[in-house]
Amino acid sequence: MIGNKYLSEAIHAEEIKAGVLNLVSAPVGSGKTYWALNVLSQTVSKPYKMVYLIDTVNGKEQLLKKENTEYYSDEWREVVENDVVWFGEAVRGNKIVVMTYAKFGVLAERYNGFGYFFELILCDEIHNLHRFSSFQSHNPKDKEWHKIAKERLEQIIGQGQITVIGLSATPQRAEQMNCPFAYVSIDEDVRRFETKEIIS
Repeated sequence: MIGNKYLSEAIHAEEIKAGVLNLVSAPVGSGKTYWALNVLSQTVSKPYKMVYLIDTVNGKEQLLKKENTEYYSDEWREVVENDVVWFGEAVRGNKIVVMTYAKFGVLAERYNGFGYFFELILCDEIHNLHRFSSFQSHNPKDKEWHKIAKERLEQIIGQGQITVIGLSATPQRAEQMNCPFAYVSIDEDVRRFETKEIIS
């Protein structure tokens, strides 16, 4: 490892704002997941007002092993969408809901206002959302869930009320999304794995 600071120490979080796709370009091993689950989750009024989107089912399963995460359920959606509280706490508990971009697309298609009731949407490996949204199925009956997810996120960003953060070690592809974006500054001495050999 090289560098002295984890992402949570090196990032200039005061630059993060609603109305743009906040791109966080951080290297592998810098603590992106820790920052998202343990620091960002404290910035919303209720932790269940944050959703963590990820590109793969395997990545989702790994995140769901963390104690402050939860899988999507219709009961959870009702709680968050309608801001239901019970003795001062959400019925499902104060957890970050984790889902894939495809699942987000399914829910955006099913529920007209899905996504607008969050305070913070974290998009892990954001470069893959743009990439996957351009894939076309050979079956004309297949829905383009990633494209639907991408379009809903662009609309949410354009509304200017919800903070959307995109994490990636290679975020340049995310710049092609149809919304304003801004890079969040990170100190140069952020931790990262050391590259000893590059194989093309």
